[in-house]
Amino acid sequence: MGLRLFLTFALLAVVPPQGVPKADPITALVVRLEGAMRSADKAALAALATGEGAVADLAGSMRADRPTRLVVKERDRAQAAAGHRLLIEVFSEYGGEGGLTTWNIELHQDAAGVRIGSATRLASVNGLYRLALNTTKQYDIRNLTVRGPDLALHISTGMAFVAETSEGTTAVVLLGHGEMRFSPPDPAEQTQVRIFSGSNVMSVGFDAAFLRVTPSDFDDRFREGMLIERAPSEADMRRARAVFDEYVGKTLQIDLTDLSSDRWWITPQPGDMIAEIRTKDLGSLTYTRSGGDPEDISLFERRRRRNIAVYASAEKLERRGRFYSEDDLVDYDVLAYDIDATVSPDRAFIEGNARIKIRIRSTAVATVNLRLAESLAVRGVFSPNAGRLLHLRVVGQNSLIVSLPRRADSDTELWLNVLYAGRV
Repeated sequence: MGLRLFLTFALLAVVPPQGVPKADPITALVVRLEGAMRSADKAALAALATGEGAVADLAGSMRADRPTRLVVKERDRAQAAAGHRLLIEVFSEYGGEGGLTTWNIELHQDAAGVRIGSATRLASVNGLYRLALNTTKQYDIRNLTVRGPDLALHISTGMAFVAETSEGTTAVVLLGHGEMRFSPPDPAEQTQVRIFSGSNVMSVGFDAAFLRVTPSDFDDRFREGMLIERAPSEADMRRARAVFDEYVGKTLQIDLTDLSSDRWWITPQPGDMIAEIRTKDLGSLTYTRSGGDPEDISLFERRRRRNIAVYASAEKLERRGRFYSEDDLVDYDVLAYDIDATVSPDRAFIEGNARIKIRIRSTAVATVNLRLAESLAVRGVFSPNAGRLLHLRVVGQNSLIVSLPRRADSDTELWLNVLYAGRV
């Protein structure tokens, strides 16, 4: 058998390449476009177009310095009056900061070949970061207390390590013997906490914690004098890196696997905080303050994947009141569903196309947040009028963030097609 395979491959190798199709000129143009943008060469970019004005917006998006990495992906292609219409995504990295932009490219084809007739920016996502501990920084802890609504993390002495972005510090690893105190004021939530921990107020020791904050909140969360910078220790850094690696992938990581082999994160919104606490007696607990949610405080047990408490903070209640209608808080209403799915029970696999009609309720909505099971991969999100839409998934969550081609005002109606597949 092995000999027959070898002979077959050997014969194939010497067969002349007769009938091999010519290279696709549109694909070749996309490759040249990527090269021009990667080298920050505006002259080479203009040479691909019918004129400099046709690529003025593309040229304007390029910085003077070359990107660390740049990838152009063709996402969709359709016939147009003058040639073809392309939808491309451009992912660019400068240092440890990345951005993703969707462009509509109108191609003209004439005797000179395929050229760019116009380029229009449809959507963009900035503020993507590669996170890693800063190996040149280590801090001694002096009576540190990090607070969130109904939460206090206290460490008298210990060590702290940070991961930074161009905007400042967004991730902190704490090592030391500390105490976590969680005290929800609502009697119903106190009951849940008592069932889990034996007391209305959870007070438990921890030896490590991983925190995510927005950089602008760092100084408020970590007061001056609580962290004293010192010379870094390689042994301490190894311990901190183990905690960092264990938890960083669970906090706001964005799935960009077909654009970058690296892992990328977004930062929390101002006022928000995520704390991963490794307790001694109750396992790993996740505290989240998410101001955009109706119930903005949650405490989650990772081992059994269950919520211990989910409720609205005192600040939220003061602003909104205890009683409210969820309809008043949503950005859109779902008017219709049309699901076409193929299920393979023997493989526990589903492949589907969900058509969703929505009506915008808020003003100037730029993104729509949908929910799709974490195990399902999104193959594309489309609009009948705008084609493929830029979308992102947060790793480890069931959220799907879809960027609209333009800001939509109240009462705007539109259809979305979501193609998905995966194990269930």
